[in-house]
Amino acid sequence: VADNDVISTIGARFCVGEQWLYWVNYVRRDGDTLYSGDTLNLDAHTIFSVGDQNGIVHNNALPEGFVIPPQR
Repeated sequence: VADNDVISTIGARFCVGEQWLYWVNYVRRDGDTLYSGDTLNLDAHTIFSVGDQNGIVHNNALPEGFVIPPQR
């Protein structure tokens, strides 16, 4: 994440939807706030291994019923 990025511009940059970015980053982030230098996950196969928020890696449980592909 660069200075002044918002989720919509990041999604447009990587040709993915905002909801996709929220979904694949849910586990390792706490909320929607973006900080310069954050690492966002773009791949559902790496939900548990990629991403942070302001230098912190969160460990949120997936909501019941979420099915994700095998992790790489």
